[in-house]
Amino acid sequence: MQHATDSAPGAFTHMTVDEEKWDNFTRNCDLANLGIYNYYLGQKAPLTIFQVQELAADEHMKIVRELFADAVSVGAITLPEPYKAEDFELQPSPDYDDEVLIKMKGNPELTKIVQNVSLPLSANPLLDDQVVIDSLYEFLTGVRGLLEQTK
Repeated sequence: MQHATDSAPGAFTHMTVDEEKWDNFTRNCDLANLGIYNYYLGQKAPLTIFQVQELAADEHMKIVRELFADAVSVGAITLPEPYKAEDFELQPSPDYDDEVLIKMKGNPELTKIVQNVSLPLSANPLLDDQVVIDSLYEFLTGVRGLLEQTK
């Protein structure tokens, strides 16, 4: 399992993605073979996994927001102290459908684009699929960039 840490000098070095913790969460809760739509939207998925389905913007953002919150909650994404998932707001990007805008709730004028999240998740992957793990890394990159703006 890969374990990434931000190692840039002076950066937020306690920000990590721990794939093993996400894997433990999905396996221990018997979620590994569940499609992301089923888990976050409670849908009896009309499509099989890996088929792209147009979701309403609010449904798509519900998946993105809850995935981020779950990843932080189970320790798959470690944020630096004193930050919590609730300190960040994720919104649709005004420019591109496959991007997400992340903001700090306490400092909303600071924003960062999170790329490569929307389109992969729109294909209803399994919760333990690599595209979900890749999304965790994209969240981490977005949060890191946002926090670096606060320096």
